[in-house]
Amino acid sequence: MRTLGYEELKEGYLNRLPFLNRSLENIIEALEYFLKEQHVFYLGVTGRIKSFDSFREKTERKNYAKPFEENEDFCGIRIVVYYLKDIQTVQEIIDTEFDLQESFDKADELEFNEFGYRSKHSIVKIKKEWLAAPNYRGLEDIKVEIQVRTILMHAWAEIEHQLAYKKETQIPKEYQRELSGLSAKFEESDHQFQKLKDEIESYKDDIKLSVESHGQLSKKIELNYDSLTALLEYYLPEYPHNQKSTLNSLNRLVNKEISIEQVESLLKRIRPFAASLNHEVFPNKNLHLTQGVILSYADDIFNSYDKNILYSDARKKIVEKFRAEIVVDKLKGN
Repeated sequence: MRTLGYEELKEGYLNRLPFLNRSLENIIEALEYFLKEQHVFYLGVTGRIKSFDSFREKTERKNYAKPFEENEDFCGIRIVVYYLKDIQTVQEIIDTEFDLQESFDKADELEFNEFGYRSKHSIVKIKKEWLAAPNYRGLEDIKVEIQVRTILMHAWAEIEHQLAYKKETQIPKEYQRELSGLSAKFEESDHQFQKLKDEIESYKDDIKLSVESHGQLSKKIELNYDSLTALLEYYLPEYPHNQKSTLNSLNRLVNKEISIEQVESLLKRIRPFAASLNHEVFPNKNLHLTQGVILSYADDIFNSYDKNILYSDARKKIVEKFRAEIVVDKLKGN
C-alpha cells in the first residue's frame, strides 16, 4: 500500500483540524456536565489536539499504512480527580455516555514488583443519537482518547516526564531503587487518602443515624467541619451544601463558643422557616440559600448578631421580620 507523502499527510491533517477542535470542545463541555451531575469533584478537565509534527513522527515510527484511521489520539482529554473511587465513577460515565471503542489501564502493564505511570485510558466516539445536534454534526468518525487519573497519579506522571525517563533502562542504576520507592509511596498515598475519605463519610453517616435513631446527637460528638456538614445535610437536605459558607458558619459558631448541641437546636428551630427565609432573600427567583448561610441566619434570628460582622440593612430587615414572625408563631402555640 502506498505511503502518504508529507504534503498529503499535512493536507489531510489540516482538513480534519476544524472537526478535531470542535469534537474536543464539545466533549469537554459534555464531560464537565456529567461530572457535575454525578457530584464528582475534579481538579480539571483539559484537552489537546495532537500537533502535526507529533502525528507525522508517530506515523513514521509505527509505520502506519492508514495513519488517519490507525492514529487514535488526535484528540486527547485528561480528567484529574481527587480519589481512586472517582476513577471508577468517571469510567462508568464514559461507558454509559459514549460509544466506547477500547479501554485499558496503564497500571496493568506493570509487573507486581514494578512502579510507574498509572492512568485509566479510554478510546471513545460520539454516540449516534448525539450526531443530530448541530454542534456534533460531522463528528461521527472522530476518536477521542480520555485519560482519567488522581491528583497523585498526575503529579507522578508530571515528575516522571520532567525527569525524561521513559523506561527503567534509561534510569541510572544508583537512582532506580530510590525512584521506585517514591513511586510506591505515591501509590500507597492514593489508597490512604481513599481510606481516609471513606472513614470521614462513615463518620458523617453515623452522626445522621444517631440523630435519626435517638432524636439527638451522641454526647461524644464534637463540633467540627464534618459533624457540622452531617447536621446540615440531615436537617436541610433540600438546600445546597457549599464548603465556603459552611466553614464561615463554623468559624462564627466556634468564635461565639456555641456548642454542637446548640447548633442542632438552631437547625431544628430554623427548619420550619427555611423555605420562607429563602423566598425572602430570593423573591421570585429560582435560587437557593446554602445550608451554611441558613444556619448563620438562624444564629442571627434566635441568638444575636455577630459583633464582628457588618450587616447590610437588607439582612437586618429580614432578621427582624423573622424574629417577629417566630414570636407570633409561638403565641399561636406552634
